[in-house]
Amino acid sequence: MNRKEFLSQLEQALQGMPAEECRRAVEYYENYFDEAGPEKEQEVLQQLGAPEKVAADILRDYRDIAQRPNNPHEGNSKETSGQKN
Repeated sequence: MNRKEFLSQLEQALQGMPAEECRRAVEYYENYFDEAGPEKEQEVLQQLGAPEKVAADILRDYRDIAQRPNNPHEGNSKETSGQKN
């Protein structure tokens, strides 16, 4: 497997989440490969493991965050804008 195949399979495995979240996750791993450089591609692939497992971890974390009360991604506009009452 190479970087392109890994990212393609990762993207396919993440189809159960919103498109923007999927894009962010794939972009994160693209950057991870970029930072490692082409000479370390196989090392990175070994570290990461199967793209399906990586996707399962991402989906699990996404669901955990989405189910939390007071989800920070849905923050109160006054709190997130820095305004005080």
